[in-house]
Amino acid sequence: MIKETEIESLLIFLQKHNLNELELFKHNTPQMKIVMQNFYKLCQAILPIDSSSYDLIIELVKQFHYIHHLSDLLEEKLLENPNTKNFFTNNDHPILLLANEDQNSSSSALTLMNILVQKLYGLYSIPYRNREHTIAILNQKALEKISKEEKIILIDDFIGTGNKIIKAQKKIKEAAPHITIKIFAVCIMDEGFNSIISNGILQEDVQYLFLKNKVISDSTNMNESEKKLKKKKLQSITNVFCINKKLTGLGYKNSEALFKINSHNTPNNIIDIFHEDFIPEHDFCSIFPRIKKNKG
Repeated sequence: MIKETEIESLLIFLQKHNLNELELFKHNTPQMKIVMQNFYKLCQAILPIDSSSYDLIIELVKQFHYIHHLSDLLEEKLLENPNTKNFFTNNDHPILLLANEDQNSSSSALTLMNILVQKLYGLYSIPYRNREHTIAILNQKALEKISKEEKIILIDDFIGTGNKIIKAQKKIKEAAPHITIKIFAVCIMDEGFNSIISNGILQEDVQYLFLKNKVISDSTNMNESEKKLKKKKLQSITNVFCINKKLTGLGYKNSEALFKINSHNTPNNIIDIFHEDFIPEHDFCSIFPRIKKNKG
């Protein structure tokens, strides 16, 4: 934890860089205080090494899309956009299915599922067997059940490369070739969206609240040489602080994501220095360390 004597310095730091009003830092909860403290300590450790890398990390954190209240956001979006609600409620009630095969590694998507069921159908507990709305993880029992259905919606909170969804799609189609597969996610990376579409899912059968580009590669505010330099700096500074020395700095499969939902596991697609394990000699950690290893 940060010392009392450092609190004033932290506040000055946040104000100096206009960080105190970011969604990421404006919530005065114990958890977010730790996030602020770790980010402050990281920046202070980077500054003596390379001031331009310090500027880069601050620039990136300002682009971080952080969702503090997922339930409120979903309610707002479902009211704001009838098409999103109709996606779930039109025609026959579809099966809602988590893309992961392991319930334990599906906790974030399961939280999203719970909220969706509450907002869409007014149900306040996950309705498993023999109910109008079926929720299941993608295991053999689920595959046997869906073989008799016509429509299924795969649910995930974040889709990065799209690999997990494509793997799930393949299993479902093997069990039920006739079935219509739809997809809903809070956030999809553009790369993952294109991958899913190219794998046979219709564009209108993919719903999301946010579509994100790669934060550096797809930026329109810098030329190619600037992008290359920033990627190089990220890799360099990542290798200074992180245990894993084989990282590119850009996240899983170079996704270059900057997205996080409060209380959900951190996607490993986000910029590495924001979630990877740091070497033990530092008295701080990445701002959003991952809990489980589930690649998406």
